[in-house]
Amino acid sequence: MKNLTDKAAELRSNADSQIKQIQSDKDLTQTAKANRIAEIRAKTNEKITAYKSEHYQSKIETRDSLHHRLFGLGFPFGATEADKQAARLNYRDALFRADTITDEASALRMLGRAQMTGDRELARAVAVGSYEQGWDRALSDYAGQIEAI
Repeated sequence: MKNLTDKAAELRSNADSQIKQIQSDKDLTQTAKANRIAEIRAKTNEKITAYKSEHYQSKIETRDSLHHRLFGLGFPFGATEADKQAARLNYRDALFRADTITDEASALRMLGRAQMTGDRELARAVAVGSYEQGWDRALSDYAGQIEAI
């Protein structure tokens, strides 16, 4: 299956060959040639714009899915609604605590504490803050310990 970039390149190539045929047609007036070429370009641009939109939407969906997998809550099989609500509240509290972190060194320290205590919600919350602040080392440490906590 072709990706959207390949499809767009194929569309452009087809349009270019059609335009060359029109330009070499000696039976058409310059106006007729210009009209046909404009029509081909309009249709091609419309399709390419649709491909761009589809590609953009796909990127957003992928990003959202990855954010949810990295930073969202996952519940164990059989968790009761009370367990889920308690985890949500704990995560909200952890997010609030992580929002007070002012530098990457503090984020790394809190991430280490979360790992020592097995506090997944706090680790996720620190990772969210690190992601938002662009603290790559803390985010990398979180990624490395996902299985450990």
